Amino acid sequence: MARTILAGWQAGGIITLQSGSPFNITQSGDSQNVEFSTWSRPHLLPVTAELSNPDPAAWFNITAFSRSVGVYGTSPRNPLVGPGLSTFDLSVSKAFPMPFDKSHELLFRTEFFNAFNSPQFANPGGVLGTGTFGRVTGTRADNRQIQFALKYTF
Repeated sequence: MARTILAGWQAGGIITLQSGSPFNITQSGDSQNVEFSTWSRPHLLPVTAELSNPDPAAWFNITAFSRSVGVYGTSPRNPLVGPGLSTFDLSVSKAFPMPFDKSHELLFRTEFFNAFNSPQFANPGGVLGTGTFGRVTGTRADNRQIQFALKYTF
């Protein structure tokens, strides 16, 4: 009885490790008078924009950017990199043969997506002059999800 329950389990998993994606810094309003305010870049000051220990409340040094007025800003395209992604998806399954016919079996399977339930942060706000500038306000992957399945084959 114990061998029927404990033996024959199969496990699998997928590990996803990705670096963060670069993102652009723009500024709100049309202080450059170019009518394309969504693409107006601020000035990048000669200080380090990246923080040594970023967290969702302050992902980068917001004082490294200043509003450009009447001229094009000096901030390059995609000057910063957002949070990376690291998820662990796991699965466990076992096939139980049916006692009345050996060609029939019942397969039990469970899957854990983002098994360790670690938050996968989205890129921080990149628009100078808004309340979310430099802050992470969302996630880019779901929290832990668990699903169970039974499959009868004959």
